[in-house]
Amino acid sequence: MTKRIIAYTLLFLVSAICVADNKADNNVFEMISFHTYYEQSKTLSNPKPKVPAKAPTVYSAGHTLYFESGMQGYGIQLLSMADEGTVIYEDIITDDSRTYTLPENLSGEYLIKLTYGNLAFIGMIML
Repeated sequence: MTKRIIAYTLLFLVSAICVADNKADNNVFEMISFHTYYEQSKTLSNPKPKVPAKAPTVYSAGHTLYFESGMQGYGIQLLSMADEGTVIYEDIITDDSRTYTLPENLSGEYLIKLTYGNLAFIGMIML
């Protein structure tokens, strides 16, 4: 019985060390934290819901965004950090993929805005 406990302990330690080394080498994913806003629009008559919307879970690695759920139909904008009104990049996510690649020529820190109807999620991203 003690040999089995020692074997399991050694196996656990070896796997923990391997996982720690792998995370140290491949820790390139960054989670983007979003704040939720409701935009007032004259064309959309959707009232503000009574329950706050759940912000999407989005990770970034380089110029690729990874979504936890499908984001088809969402608008995506990158805004200048110096002047939040200046749109640097804008597109609509048309496919049901869980990844989205931003243009390679963009670099620096931006505000990222995901919109769906009158619902907007705003966060920061570093490219």
